[in-house]
Amino acid sequence: MPVDMKSLIGNTFEEMMEYKSIDKITIKDLVDACNISRQAFYYHFRDIMDVVKYKFEKDMRTVLANSLNTSSLEEALQIFILKIGKRKTIIQKQVISQRKEEIAVIALEVVNKYLQELFRKKVLKKKISYEELDVIVDFYSCGITTFLLKQYEKEQVDEKKLAIELNKRQELINNLKDEELKSFKEAYNTEKIYEYDEKIKIKLKRNGSIRNN
Repeated sequence: MPVDMKSLIGNTFEEMMEYKSIDKITIKDLVDACNISRQAFYYHFRDIMDVVKYKFEKDMRTVLANSLNTSSLEEALQIFILKIGKRKTIIQKQVISQRKEEIAVIALEVVNKYLQELFRKKVLKKKISYEELDVIVDFYSCGITTFLLKQYEKEQVDEKKLAIELNKRQELINNLKDEELKSFKEAYNTEKIYEYDEKIKIKLKRNGSIRNN
């Protein structure tokens, strides 16, 4: 049976992450551990960060498939958080590495793709345009990614509480009134999304949905 080279490289990379910083893992380390040539590596990946992105995307495909079979968004988010929790050691090493900004960009892109599918099929009940959906997903992706990366900089993470808090954020966005959705879209288009983000946080706090960090 032919070897799935991409899976071999990706899985070997994650095994190395269990005991080694991402900053210290080189392509030479990977090809030696996989017993393959550098040419074989470059046939499938451009660099180490390309391997990171591949693993993120592969995990999210599995999470999405499981999420779409749940009866509620809260259950879907719990699957998402629990999957991340299983990779806690790896993620914590990534977010404190010298490449954490690159990690954040990759995480944002992958989470955005996941939420696009999840929101289209399970979440939004409003009749909105694809453009408006993109705005909401972009905003929510930024929020969830930043929130998760900050949480995983800590030594102790409660995945169940994370899922509950993320669900409350989503519920607020899902229940935006038409005028609020319009304001949301205008804020995004005029690059004032951070100001609107503060309004969202204030509203959540007033509702008692989030705690002060």
